[in-house]
Amino acid sequence: FAQQQGAAPDISGETVVFTGSPPGGIYISPASVGVPTLSKWAVAVTTLLILAAAGAILRLVRARR
Repeated sequence: FAQQQGAAPDISGETVVFTGSPPGGIYISPASVGVPTLSKWAVAVTTLLILAAAGAILRLVRARR
């Protein structure tokens, strides 16, 4: 990666440009490391589980009144 003086922060594809200052340094992650993503199926199932849990909690709270 070439050093870019005065470059504005930017994201393009897998390239991220930002500025940093010592002493913290700048760390570059290997391109093979990615952010895990969930499939549409996993998102749908997770959403349904959260809604079911919220419904169960509401029923418990209402039963205690």
